[in-house]
Amino acid sequence: MVKCPYCHAKHVANTIFCDECGQFLIEGKSTSTEKFVGADTDPNPTKWRDPSDTFRVVTASGEPAPLADETVSNPIICLRIGPKKRQFQFQLDRPIHLGRLDPSKDIFPDIDLTKENRKTKVVSRRHARLFVQDNSVMVEDLDSLNGTYLNGERLPPFLSVALNDGDCLKLGSLRVEIVSLRIK
Repeated sequence: MVKCPYCHAKHVANTIFCDECGQFLIEGKSTSTEKFVGADTDPNPTKWRDPSDTFRVVTASGEPAPLADETVSNPIICLRIGPKKRQFQFQLDRPIHLGRLDPSKDIFPDIDLTKENRKTKVVSRRHARLFVQDNSVMVEDLDSLNGTYLNGERLPPFLSVALNDGDCLKLGSLRVEIVSLRIK
């Protein structure tokens, strides 16, 4: 038997990932990527930003890329998530899925809420999605176990509801604030 060092779930020997939390279970093996050293490797690499701080594109110089308000007609949304108030800002040029990572089940949400969710697991792997419909930003619960709430009202599964500036979502008990919502 193999015991997950993170969530303490028990698995049969030679299990690669924990079914409960997605933790890599093989001891002595590294899950990190080795640095590629090639002819085109930059000797002064740009400092990478931690994606948990913000969700913004940066230029090669490390400066935030312009949001291109004038050229793109897709809405821009800014979310503040959890007790640590992590912020994400992104364009809704496609549906954005919120949930928690589970590599063993091939679930990779656009916004991974695993960090806010480690102890309680109130957020489902596929919890909710944000998308644009008729010039409105919509939220839809994906039949999550603990539900999605908009300003205190539980949303029925698979029924989309429009979002506004200042709205408060709760994914289970995890608070997600809509800081700003710009529709061009």
